[in-house]
Amino acid sequence: MNALELRFVWLLTVLGSDTLRALASNRLWSEDLLNDFVPSGRVSNRLVRSLNNKDDTAVALAKASSASSSSAEVGTKDEKAENVELKAKNPESPKVDLKNLEKEINKKLQKQTELEMQELQKELPAEAHPVGFAHSSVKILRDPVGHPVGFVGEKMMSVATKGKTRFPLIKGGGGHRVMDLSQFLWYVQGLVWALLVVFLVYVVVDYTLWSDFSYWSRRGVPTRSPVLPFFGNSLLKWRRHLFLEPSEFIKQYGTIYGWFEGKVPWLTVADPNALKEILIKDFDSFTDRQTFPTMKPYIRLMMSDLTGGDWKKVRSLVSPVFTSGKLKAMTPLVVKCAERLRENIKIAMRESESSVIEVKPIFSIYTSSVIASCGFGLDTVLKVDDPFIVHGRAMFVNPLQTSILSVLPLAFPRVVARFLPHAFPFESLQFFIDVGKQVVENRKEERVKENYNSRKDFMDLLLDAQEKDDSGLLTDECVVAQVILFLLAGMDTTSNLLVMLVHELASHPDIQEKLFAQTKEKIREHDGDIGYEMVHNFPMLENVINETQRLWPATGSVARRCTQSKQLSNGIQISQGTTIQIPIYHLQRNPEFWDDPNEFHPDRFQNNTERNPVSFMPFGLGPRNCVGSRFAQLESRLAAVHLISKFKFSVSEGATTRVEFSKGNTQLHPLGVRVRVELRQ
Repeated sequence: MNALELRFVWLLTVLGSDTLRALASNRLWSEDLLNDFVPSGRVSNRLVRSLNNKDDTAVALAKASSASSSSAEVGTKDEKAENVELKAKNPESPKVDLKNLEKEINKKLQKQTELEMQELQKELPAEAHPVGFAHSSVKILRDPVGHPVGFVGEKMMSVATKGKTRFPLIKGGGGHRVMDLSQFLWYVQGLVWALLVVFLVYVVVDYTLWSDFSYWSRRGVPTRSPVLPFFGNSLLKWRRHLFLEPSEFIKQYGTIYGWFEGKVPWLTVADPNALKEILIKDFDSFTDRQTFPTMKPYIRLMMSDLTGGDWKKVRSLVSPVFTSGKLKAMTPLVVKCAERLRENIKIAMRESESSVIEVKPIFSIYTSSVIASCGFGLDTVLKVDDPFIVHGRAMFVNPLQTSILSVLPLAFPRVVARFLPHAFPFESLQFFIDVGKQVVENRKEERVKENYNSRKDFMDLLLDAQEKDDSGLLTDECVVAQVILFLLAGMDTTSNLLVMLVHELASHPDIQEKLFAQTKEKIREHDGDIGYEMVHNFPMLENVINETQRLWPATGSVARRCTQSKQLSNGIQISQGTTIQIPIYHLQRNPEFWDDPNEFHPDRFQNNTERNPVSFMPFGLGPRNCVGSRFAQLESRLAAVHLISKFKFSVSEGATTRVEFSKGNTQLHPLGVRVRVELRQ
């Protein structure tokens, strides 16, 4: 930053707060400001109010000056103020010669300024003399109407000269000069033009030298258009349903095409053979996921953000947490939350006169309760306004997502990570970090006691894994990071699945009744015990949930990064650092794999063992699939059984079966799904 920019930053610091506050409120006058123009005496608050109420400014100023000049005759300060007020009320006050008044005020101001400058000269060292633009005399500044105005406030003066003068000064070597408003505006205008020129030069250099938007065409790969500087193909992403986009472009460019997210080359791959190579056969060349630069260490420690050897080690430590035996032990905690879910549905029915309820908030409480209990070890009854719910919901609300600002992370990812922390809800993240740290500390204190009774929850299992870790990777911070990832990966995805499950059952009453009959039979077979064994030996329930996930996957696409250059069997060369987009939503509705792909037919999963593995992967595919997929299935199935056995869902009168989804990201977030609920006898 050069000297010119440093001066401008200093001026904004000194002048910004008071000036902008006054301009925003259109109240440029203050008692201190009037005293700048009438230095020999104080003015009344009534006069200040009259000026701010847009009375004749010049006349009021003249009356104030006249009042101050007669201070010797009036006597006390109270008498002076009273004299000013009486003269302001007197309709027969003599006319004021404004020209003479201005000259008189200028003389007083100049004399006072010279005296104050002399005092300041004595206090400041030689290398800290106030300097500025050449302006030999102090003049009254006027607004466009002609009224005398000022933009200097008490706070600004104290910053500039420790209260010794009422005019803005810049420290440096030189003489004593005062900057007026016109010079300040000229200064700002010059800087704006300079910044604009620098920005345009940067755009040209970035587009011509630093960006390679011919990357894919030179490799013979079809490329989306148009491609724009900085933003690539993603300028209007906040206005679109991103999970639908790949299907549109696959029709136009084929099953493999290139595009740019910002300046980064991406390759969309929907070819089944190429996907098997990327996800399974040649996984060692595509081990990493897409990550976003962040300054927060807890995010970097999440398994989803770890890369290379660190990911492999942490994955090997965490995977045993989700074995069948561990999930069975954790099932009672989930069942308890599912029973509360059933009660919350009843409460919502009582509060709704028509028994039509919005289901997403209720399902969010359920998934949050499961995570609080199984992840954080908090056995508490959560309500909609509970901090755990509020902060959990905030974690999925990105303020940049639905505005034009959503393209900033694409063009300037590191700048956004450094200077726009609110692109991610770090306040809510910090809440869960604090909770997680406290739980780890408390749990470690309990575990050393002889009579400790393990909850067999996610936290206990991670601490068990930590004790067996000889690499030092699974630190307390890493444990907390995995619990928070458990929240991020499981809260919204499972609640969205339950929303769409209820929606499909309400829209297909014949399938719902068949599932209800089989649910009653299964409950009788297990003597009323709704647990792990029951929900994992229930083929129709599994088929219904699978079909819901096929139509409405948690995310429309997933990404993998090429960690070492690789040539696919079709001849396409993928360079290290390239990001691969895998369009799950498109693949799971591809007519090449599925008959009537847009219809809800759970029976299609009956004995469907011959399907292509890339045609259905709601939890991903290959070594880097979702580590918690089995827990998510347990959680959703237990909730479904508790719902189907007690309630009947139907489409509310006049409602449409079409579901609206949020825009701006690849995840599927249903909006405002409402259904009619009846209690089964």
